[in-house]
Amino acid sequence: MTSSLKLWIPFTLVTGWALGHGTSLVMSSPARASESSAQAFEDLSARIESLSAQLSTLQSQVRCQGGTTAAALDVASSNAEFRRILREELTTSMVNSESSKATPPAIVHEGVSPTSLAAQERGQRLIEDALRAGRWGDAQVATLRGLFAEMTATQQQKLAQKLAASINRGELVVETTDMPF
Repeated sequence: MTSSLKLWIPFTLVTGWALGHGTSLVMSSPARASESSAQAFEDLSARIESLSAQLSTLQSQVRCQGGTTAAALDVASSNAEFRRILREELTTSMVNSESSKATPPAIVHEGVSPTSLAAQERGQRLIEDALRAGRWGDAQVATLRGLFAEMTATQQQKLAQKLAASINRGELVVETTDMPF
């Protein structure tokens, strides 16, 4: 069975080539091929000329007076609107920050235990006492770590931010061999 299959493969290849070559010879005579290619070249040239004319017409329609387009005007108006909104927001935030500096906000937390509020107040007093003394030592670190155990994560973060800001401003001199928190 495999030997008969091997004989059919060359026969099929030769037959396919012969049919393809014979068809191409019959379908395209040399005289017809040169006439159709010359005609096709002229058709393409005419089409290119027509497209070039259409392109120049469209370009003249797109141009506006002064060289600006509608998109450029839209961007300019969007930028102006953005600047106006940004000014309003900055003014509002500056007014809010000035009013928050003038009156300290009352500590009102929902879901915070009285123990954590008391620990937060003791932590604030600890930092204020250290600010008056101008130093932050091992005793303050140990006390703050004990208070952190009683506070919520947001309370810990607020105290740590206050302490870090004071150290960065140079209001506190760190006199500990360990981390200041």
